[in-house]
Amino acid sequence: MKLKNFILIPILFILASCYQNNEKEEVVFLSADDLISQIDQYNNKNIETEGLAVHICGVKKKKLKLKTDQKQIIKVVYKDSCKTFDKNLAYKFVKVIGRAKESRISTALIDSMEKEGRLLCHIDHTPCMDSAWVEGKIKAGIADSMARKDIAKLRKVMLDTGKDYVSLVTIYADTISVLP
Repeated sequence: MKLKNFILIPILFILASCYQNNEKEEVVFLSADDLISQIDQYNNKNIETEGLAVHICGVKKKKLKLKTDQKQIIKVVYKDSCKTFDKNLAYKFVKVIGRAKESRISTALIDSMEKEGRLLCHIDHTPCMDSAWVEGKIKAGIADSMARKDIAKLRKVMLDTGKDYVSLVTIYADTISVLP
């Protein structure tokens, strides 16, 4: 009897751990501008939105810059981190379905980036990883002024919103398709 329990309990445990909830979370359609202004409500929710794909990161092609009607920016990355964006998506209106998430750039991080004087990615405001582009700006003698302008823009966003952080909306995309 003990041998049966010894075998039966692990089998039941394995079967229970393999159970998956097949209920799909509802996908809510909203404008890209509404997503940004209502990120508190849609943070970590599945959404569908549309916008203009204005840039694909040249380094690894893993970040897409989506511009909203009000010229705000949403960062889009694939949920599957191995996927990359097709450069032909640039300057196309696209539909994106995925999970929206907010991250925040704190005052302390902005202070640190200002101290380092690094050029920032214009998609997610992290230090730019495109070494060829950065080198070109350094050689042209405009890297320092560009870095100062980037930091000033982040500080202006904080001033305009009255918050001690800059909100960055990212969509972890399941699908991206070009709109007709």
